[in-house]
Amino acid sequence: MHLRWVELKFPKADQVISLEEIKNSFLVGNQVKLEYVKHYDREKEIPETIYLVYKIPYVEHTLFDAFTGAKLNHSGDAIKDRTTPEYTDVKGHWAEEDIMLLNQYRLLPFADSEFKPDQAITQAELMQILVKLDNPWYDQPGIDTVYQHSARRSLIKQEDKAPNGPVLREGLAFMLVRILGYEDVSKLDIFKLEFKDAHKISADSRGSVAIISGFGFMKGDPEGNIMPDKKTTRAEAVSVLARMLRR
Repeated sequence: MHLRWVELKFPKADQVISLEEIKNSFLVGNQVKLEYVKHYDREKEIPETIYLVYKIPYVEHTLFDAFTGAKLNHSGDAIKDRTTPEYTDVKGHWAEEDIMLLNQYRLLPFADSEFKPDQAITQAELMQILVKLDNPWYDQPGIDTVYQHSARRSLIKQEDKAPNGPVLREGLAFMLVRILGYEDVSKLDIFKLEFKDAHKISADSRGSVAIISGFGFMKGDPEGNIMPDKKTTRAEAVSVLARMLRR
């Protein structure tokens, strides 16, 4: 059944709160910061340029109830305010800066006071981060929403679904290639991998590992190994994603 606009009941606009109140509410949760950003147009081959801009780090919502000022998601449901956790176990860790970056953008699903950077990240935890990275309109996506979105984007194969299972490094590369839109390229038989343990990379992940490591997002160890079959820790996953965000 399709209703025409004239058949719908429109709320009256005579008791809405002021635009100034909405502006203030928006800026409380999305503080503007002065930052340097760089731009390089590869197609036009314009040299890299540095701009000084005012930037909102992350906009988690753009809708407000006109009568109450409540924050709404794009389904019209109220968004619960949540504070950004301050992790007590990342100070001095090699990935501290990367962890704080993703935490600033509210991409991390870990609400406890401890981040546990050296703990293996689970598939569901990584999926939650990737889904918010891929679609910022998701507020706090539940597991069902996460896997529905992941299925649409072909981030993982159905037979590989294991929410509480670990994520291998080659599996992380496989997912990121799809987020970046290089899935078709990754299937080409054109990649040469120089890592000492390249023979350990699964056939269907070779292109993905080559692309993600080629961009510099995933790095090998000092001995020249990429460790494709190693479980990815939370710190390692966040570090790879932070490099992507900074590009």
